[in-house]
Amino acid sequence: MSKKKPRAEADAMSGVAEPPRFAAAMADVLEDHGLSQVALAATLGTSASYVSAVTMGKKTLSPQRIDEIPDTIGLNAAERVRLHRTAAQDRGFRLDLPEDF
Repeated sequence: MSKKKPRAEADAMSGVAEPPRFAAAMADVLEDHGLSQVALAATLGTSASYVSAVTMGKKTLSPQRIDEIPDTIGLNAAERVRLHRTAAQDRGFRLDLPEDF
């Protein structure tokens, strides 16, 4: 059985413009957990249009709002870190700094 490629990697290989990293991570999380944007919106107590804008990269989330996603749908620690890391990268933060920086 082959391992599924993350959406951003698959899109890059097909020539489709790469979405923001966080949007791709969110889309992967929804797909991996069998959730629709509507279901996530209901769980978070927000609108489906808001979740759609986030997954399309049109809106960004605060770190606190990002934490609500794993807290409400039961993501593991690695998934939580991926969401925070991709959001930070989309905002231009360098995450590859040397230890002695």
